[in-house]
Amino acid sequence: MDILQTEAYFRKKERHSFGVLLFSLLPFLLSSGLYFYLWLPESSPSPHSAAVKCIPVLTLSAMLFCHKGCSLGHPGGKLLAGLLMSAVGDVCLIWKDLLLPGVAFFSLAHILYSLSFLSVRSRRPSWLLLPCLALWIFTGCAYMYFLPHLQVRPDAQLMVPAVGFYCILITIMTSFAFRTSRPPTIAGSLFFMASDFILAHQLFVAPAPWGRMMIMITYYLAQLLITVGGALEKQDYDLYSGERNKRKKK
Repeated sequence: MDILQTEAYFRKKERHSFGVLLFSLLPFLLSSGLYFYLWLPESSPSPHSAAVKCIPVLTLSAMLFCHKGCSLGHPGGKLLAGLLMSAVGDVCLIWKDLLLPGVAFFSLAHILYSLSFLSVRSRRPSWLLLPCLALWIFTGCAYMYFLPHLQVRPDAQLMVPAVGFYCILITIMTSFAFRTSRPPTIAGSLFFMASDFILAHQLFVAPAPWGRMMIMITYYLAQLLITVGGALEKQDYDLYSGERNKRKKK
């Protein structure tokens, strides 16, 4: 099999994988649609509402497991672990008194996502510094905006450093997402930041009537795009391209 035939084989394999991926997203689309259809009130948290909220992320975990397996040595395995941590965080945030455990589980998710993005071999574009710098400036300004509202809470001694640490983690995760140069991964990380900052405004400043809807739309979009970015990782083709380049040099 020559180089052109091998390239055609890998491209055909990618098209087939993309079709399978789209079909495997049906459980996520159905379960997230069910969440918005039921729209269970936040005023009466229950195991039922927790299950309805976290099932979409669990379906993404199952899809990623089918595509990439569960080895933590693989970028997909770290993404899978991050999705599971996110699902536990979703359950915690159903109950207001479990806010800190929820922040802790989502912090673990961002650490795992960051490690996954770091595991991806990609070129670092020259423009990478500019959006990363903008992210850190935005995060710093947002934290300074939330800080006075955090300081007046009864649990300020815990929440002030916890929210600050979380802001750092999610900004690191988003910066590493840019490093992958994968559009779904980058878009997903930005949606995650948007979701969390809207959530922070809802919790610490003033709830808006549209707030919960915007939080969940951006959150589910974030998890979907990050998962798709990981599932579409073209490792096999990239490995072949690397071998082909080596042969050309020889």
